[in-house]
Amino acid sequence: MATDTPPAPTSRLALPRGIWALGFVSMFMDISSEMIHALLPVYLVTVLGASTIAVGFIEGIAEATANITKILSGALSDWLGKRKLLTVIGYGLAAFTKPIFPLATTVGMVVAARFIDRIGKGIRDAPRDALIADLAPADLRGASFGLRQSLDTVGAFVGPLAAISFMALSSDNFRFVFWMAVMPAFISLAVMEFAVQEPARHEADSKSRLRLADTTRLSGRFWAVVGVATILSLARFSEAFLILRSQNVGLPVALAPVVMVVMNVVYALSAYPAGVLSDRLGRGGLLTVGVVCLIVADLILALGPTIAAVMVGVVFWGLHMALTQGLFASLVADTAPADLRGTAFGVFNFAGGIAMLVASVLAGGLWDAYGPTATFLAGAGFTAVALIGLMFVRGRAQARNGAALATLTAVLAISLGLILIAYAPKLLTLRETEPTRVGNTEPPSTQQVAPAPPATPTPSKETKSAVVEEAQPTDREREISVTTTAGAPGEFFKKKFPNGVELNIPSSGIEANLLVFLEQKAKPTERVTWFDFDRLQFETGKTTPQVSSREQLQNIGHILAAYPSVKAIIGGYTDSVGNPGANKRLSKARADSVRRELIRMGVDASRLSAKGYGESHPAATNDAEEGRAKNRRISLGVIRK
Repeated sequence: MATDTPPAPTSRLALPRGIWALGFVSMFMDISSEMIHALLPVYLVTVLGASTIAVGFIEGIAEATANITKILSGALSDWLGKRKLLTVIGYGLAAFTKPIFPLATTVGMVVAARFIDRIGKGIRDAPRDALIADLAPADLRGASFGLRQSLDTVGAFVGPLAAISFMALSSDNFRFVFWMAVMPAFISLAVMEFAVQEPARHEADSKSRLRLADTTRLSGRFWAVVGVATILSLARFSEAFLILRSQNVGLPVALAPVVMVVMNVVYALSAYPAGVLSDRLGRGGLLTVGVVCLIVADLILALGPTIAAVMVGVVFWGLHMALTQGLFASLVADTAPADLRGTAFGVFNFAGGIAMLVASVLAGGLWDAYGPTATFLAGAGFTAVALIGLMFVRGRAQARNGAALATLTAVLAISLGLILIAYAPKLLTLRETEPTRVGNTEPPSTQQVAPAPPATPTPSKETKSAVVEEAQPTDREREISVTTTAGAPGEFFKKKFPNGVELNIPSSGIEANLLVFLEQKAKPTERVTWFDFDRLQFETGKTTPQVSSREQLQNIGHILAAYPSVKAIIGGYTDSVGNPGANKRLSKARADSVRRELIRMGVDASRLSAKGYGESHPAATNDAEEGRAKNRRISLGVIRK
C-alpha cells in the first residue's frame, strides 16, 4: 500500500486557510442536503404519492450518476489544471437545485432536482479532494483530510437535527423545512468561491490533452489502496440498515434519527484526531484498527438484543468511519502523481460507490431472506477478508510504530473477546431470563380470542404435513410481564418483554388476541388459528403497507420474537371486484410484502410463510362497500405454538 513512515513533522497547527475553508464548504452543504434528504423519502410517499419502488429507483439512478461523473470530473481537473473551477460548478449545481424541492408539485420535478444535485456532487468530489491534496503539506495530509471529514460529518448530524426541529416548529410542514435548507447551500457556495484559492503551482501543470495512457502511471500501491477500500465498501453497506436494526430491537420510529446522530457525532469527534495520528504513526496501522472496529460493530449489531447494545455497535461503526475514510483519501494522495490526483480520486470514489451500491443490494436481500443477524454476520465476514487484504499489502510495520499500533489493536481484540463471551450464550440457546412481574399479569377480559369464523381458510394437507411437533417451551421461557388498564374495548395496556421492549397495545386488537392465544397452555388444534390485522392499510392496487401500518407490524414482530417456537402463515385476501386471477396475485403480493416486513424486523424467515387467497373465504358479503372493506384484509395464522 503506502509506507507507514511519516515525513519529518512540521507545525501541526499550521493547516492552510484553504483546508479550513473547504471543510466549512462541506459542512454547510451537508447541513442543507441532510435537511432535505432526511425527509425526502417520506415526502415522496406521503405527499407526492410515490411508491417505495419509485423512491429506490430515484436514489439508485442519482447515486449511479454521481459515481460515473466522478471519474470524468477528476480527469478533467487534471487536464485543465483548475480544480477550483470544477468544484465551484459542482457546489453551484447543488445550491441552485435546492429551491426546486419546496417548489416541486410532482415526482418528476423531484427526480430532476435530485438528478442534477447528484451530478453536482459527482463533479465536485474528486477535484475537491485533489485540491485538498494540493493545498496540504505532505506531513499534514492526514490531518487535512481528517479535518474535512470531521466538519462534513458535523453537517451530517446537524442537518437531520435541524430538520426535526423545523418540522416540530412548523407542524410538519415539509416545504418550510426545504426552504430553510436553501440558505446553508448558498453559504457553502459563497465560501467556496471567495475563501478558497487555487494553488498557483497547479495552474502551471495543465496538460494539453486527456490521455487514457496516463492511467498507466498510477502505481501498484495506488491500485492496492483502491482494492482494499473496495472490498471494505462491500462490507460496509448503507447506514439505513443501522436504523432498521435499531427499530428491530424496539427503538420508536420517532427516535430513528438518533442512530445517525450518535454515529455522526462519534465520526466527527474522531476523524480529525485520527488524521493527525496517521501523520505521526503512519496510515496502515490505524487503518487496521479501523477495520477491526467494523468487525466489532457488525458482531454487536448481529448479536445484540437491546437498544443499548445496538447503540454500542453504532459507536464502533462511527469509529470505523473516522479511522478509515480520511485515511484512505490521504493514501490516494500519497500514492498518486500530483498531476493525476483528480483522476486517482475519481477512480477511487467510483469504485467505492459501485461497491457500496452492490453491498446495499446484497444486504437487503440477506435481510429479506434471513433477517438482520445474518446480514451483519455477512458484513463481518467481508470485513475479515478486507482485513486480510490490508495486512497483506501493508507488509510489516516499522518497529518504532509497532508498539503503539499493537496496543491499540490489543485493546480492540480484548473488546471483541468480551463481546463474544457476553453474547455466546445467545447463540447456543433461545432461553430468556425470567422477567420481573409488574402488576397484574393477566390481560383484560376483553382480550379473549374469539373462535375462528367458519369462512377462515384451513391449511392444506401439505401445510399440515410440513409442521413438525417439537417440545413446547416452558412457562419461564415464554413468560411476559404485563401491566393492564381497566379493561374496556379500545383502551390500551402495556406488555413488557424480557429484552426490555415495552409495547402499548390496544386491548381489543390483533396483538392482544394473539398474546392471549400464545399464553394459553393448551396445545394448538390441527386447524390453523387466524387473527386479522386491524390497523394494516394498503393504497388501492398497491402491495406495500402504508407508513401508518408500521406500528402494528412492529408490535407483531416483537411478539413473534418473544415466542421463538411459533410458526405462522400470512394470508392475503381481496374483495370480489375485478378479475379473480388478478385479485389472487394481488393478495399473494401483499402477503409476501407483510412477510418481508416482519423478516426485516428480525423474525426468522423459516418461521413465516405467505399465501394469497384472493376473493376466497370472504368475511362479509361483497354486495356493499362495508362488506368489501372487511374482505380486503391480511391475516396471521398460527400453525404451531
